Amino acid sequence: MMFNRFFFNRGLWIQAFRQSAWLSVLYLIGLLIALPLMIITQDNEYELSFRRFEPVWNLDDLFYFGQQIQPFCMMIFPAFIAIFLTRYMQNKKSADLFHSLPFRREQLLSIHLLVGILLNVIPIGITMILLAIMKNRLMYLEYTGTQIWQWGITVFVISLFIFAFTFFVGVCIGQSVLQMIVTGILLLLPVVVIMFFQQHFIAYLYGYMQESSMVTNYDYSSPLVRIGALSGEALSLQEGWIYAILAVVFIILTYILYKLRPSEAASQAIVFRYFNPIFRIGVMFCASMTLGTYWRLVPSFDNVVLTISIYILGIIVGYFIAEMLIRKTWYIFNWKMMLRMLGYSIIVGFIIYLPITNLTGYEKRVPELAEVQSVYIGNNAQGQLFEYDYMSSQYGIKKEKLSSNQEYIQSILALQAKVVEDQPEVDYKNTEIINYPFQIAYQLKNGELMYRSYVLPDKMYASDLEKITNTEEYKTVYYRLDDLKKYQGKIRIYNTDVSQKSKVVTNPAKVKELKNLILQEHLAIQNPLNRSIVGSRASFVIQFPLNEEGTNTDERYYDWDTSYQPIATWLKANGYWDTLVTQPKDITSIVIAKESTDSNTHYQELSYRFSQQLTNSKLVTVNRPQVIAELLDHSQQEVNFQNTNYILKLKFKDKSIAYRVLSSSEINPEIYKVLPE
Repeated sequence: MMFNRFFFNRGLWIQAFRQSAWLSVLYLIGLLIALPLMIITQDNEYELSFRRFEPVWNLDDLFYFGQQIQPFCMMIFPAFIAIFLTRYMQNKKSADLFHSLPFRREQLLSIHLLVGILLNVIPIGITMILLAIMKNRLMYLEYTGTQIWQWGITVFVISLFIFAFTFFVGVCIGQSVLQMIVTGILLLLPVVVIMFFQQHFIAYLYGYMQESSMVTNYDYSSPLVRIGALSGEALSLQEGWIYAILAVVFIILTYILYKLRPSEAASQAIVFRYFNPIFRIGVMFCASMTLGTYWRLVPSFDNVVLTISIYILGIIVGYFIAEMLIRKTWYIFNWKMMLRMLGYSIIVGFIIYLPITNLTGYEKRVPELAEVQSVYIGNNAQGQLFEYDYMSSQYGIKKEKLSSNQEYIQSILALQAKVVEDQPEVDYKNTEIINYPFQIAYQLKNGELMYRSYVLPDKMYASDLEKITNTEEYKTVYYRLDDLKKYQGKIRIYNTDVSQKSKVVTNPAKVKELKNLILQEHLAIQNPLNRSIVGSRASFVIQFPLNEEGTNTDERYYDWDTSYQPIATWLKANGYWDTLVTQPKDITSIVIAKESTDSNTHYQELSYRFSQQLTNSKLVTVNRPQVIAELLDHSQQEVNFQNTNYILKLKFKDKSIAYRVLSSSEINPEIYKVLPE
């Protein structure tokens, strides 16, 4: 009698299994399709397609197969098992029936939790057994017993976490549909909040630099995102323990809250009234930040009054949504509600506003020289500072990109101190002003990396920038000369007017000579930011390997100015000059069009802009070799999309077409005679 009335009541176990066992069957089918079936299929295809490359395919882990199906199964089925097992709490009649039975609540809850855990374990266990049976029967695919256990434990830990969390939400929520929605939102919420704040900081916190998710893995703060990334990066031991501990914590919280849950709370949106403020604040915050994020995409973003109004509107809309969900009615308006909304609005307003005020000290912070170990300054801090290690599947810092030169660090600190004091406004509409994006990364002696990002008008900080940009440290990073120094392969040289005209230098001695000349030229450049190559030029390209096998490469480009005579002499001596440098003898004619005064078109391709002037501007065709030579010597490739006065269309004898620009500062009397009116 005691046996039946208490923990092992057969009827309750049967009812719980009947409620959700079919989901466990679907979970099993999904795992079987994702793994055993996929492995058998790949084993058969490997003989036909890949065996000629490698006789056996040694798998790194079992998450490679079913890259979409496995994460889907781990996210969906444990959650739905928990939802169906908590349905008896969500319906008034079933809640009254179950809670009238002669069982303590913890006994009732234990049965449903244990059934849920078993329904998650059984599909995983059966799949592991099949994988073990198949292991020695495959012809071309190999995996180990350790990998089977790693896969099984990982999937179980994740399934247990999703199940426990969804069960916990079910105890706090009184509706199954809302339980499903809230579970999904909460599992995504960490990364969404981080993204909201990052966009918020970029817009309103001066100097803020968004950290790349690839480097920081902040998107892994969301369990759903992390599960989706398992095929590319298996769960680490530390992550596994975190998810396991969280699962246990949620189970303990479930016991505590279920004991306090009133039976009449079935069908209510939020069961416990002390969660209502958190729910309201969360919905109001997300609604306000969502509207604020989209508002920054419109042209009126700079209007302070409108911007504040949009955030307030989001707060109000969020409150109405939260209140209607809590009360389950449209009729929520009264004076008490208005006062409550005002109080919550103030709280949410502080959450949004305080992080971007000077109270944090973020905008004004400039480290002391004694705090800084090394520094990077450029336009792509995280792209240049970090590299992906394919062996460890982690990002590591490139210490060679950081400089510990004290004078260099002091110049950067002085520039930053001046910038944070001035906080110059950037006028992107004025194309006469060149704005330089700069990112600074300080490696502090305490081990931290401190990032800042600024956009500086060139004339305002010209002298300060030259102290930095004319140093060897800056040029080495700016032109990526460190990559060139250690490069040992071939160098391709191409004509920048006609890229099809190219030569490849493969002789090791010649490569070494040319590489040294490129290094000397780039280190000799004064003020790299304002480097303008007028006349014909060529570009050197290297394929820089990103891993030891050379299967992943990245191209590096080094532009050459024909005024640098040592390289010109080398090209002539080695027979490359005529092919790689555009000369008057290569040109049949040059067509000149006056540039449009519409600044909105200046970011379009030159070919498009030239075609737009065919009907709007008088065109002039130049055939005289002497004038063609002058135009070639004074025109240039467009690199910064600043205002230009004329567009040149170069017609080559081999039928090739190229485009250049001509600015007013380069017009001499000979050129002036042929320009269109």
